[in-house]
Amino acid sequence: LGNGGYTLADESYSKAIRLDPDEAYFYYWASMAKVGIDKQKGIDDLSKAIELQPRFAVAHNARAAFRSYVGTDYESSLSGYEEAIEIDPTVAVYYTNYAKSLWNLKWWDKNSREQVLKLNDRALEIDPTDYRIHGDKALILMYLDRGQESTNEILEFQKHARTTEDFKYAESILAYNGAQPWYFNL
Repeated sequence: LGNGGYTLADESYSKAIRLDPDEAYFYYWASMAKVGIDKQKGIDDLSKAIELQPRFAVAHNARAAFRSYVGTDYESSLSGYEEAIEIDPTVAVYYTNYAKSLWNLKWWDKNSREQVLKLNDRALEIDPTDYRIHGDKALILMYLDRGQESTNEILEFQKHARTTEDFKYAESILAYNGAQPWYFNL
């Protein structure tokens, strides 16, 4: 979508909100339309959706992601992910989003580092098919100077890699960890 597409979607959801201002989903979808226009307005729409429906887990997750992206309120972002997880602990992406934000905010904190790994492990328990989580773990383990564990994770990531970018990412992690790419081991 170019900005024109976002603008058309925003206009449509604004009209829906005018027709039914008490429907939380309209504010949620309006926020998604605003992602390419004005993230702060998207945050405002998500706040309204949560006000109308406090246990709207996906809205808590989305607002936390917007706040992380805007970079103005990281602590609220983290608490937003915690709320989404508390409301619905069965969604893997809530854990991975929380892990990424926590890493970005507190990568230097040893306790946070371990929590990030645990969040990713929990996401893998919920959705073992999301190979990207292995890539996230590999990068974190690389920064923690845990090369062998990082290599094991990136090899798991590489088994399921789908794009050229995935393979390039895996090779860069493997090169840093001093391991040979998987195809040298055949």
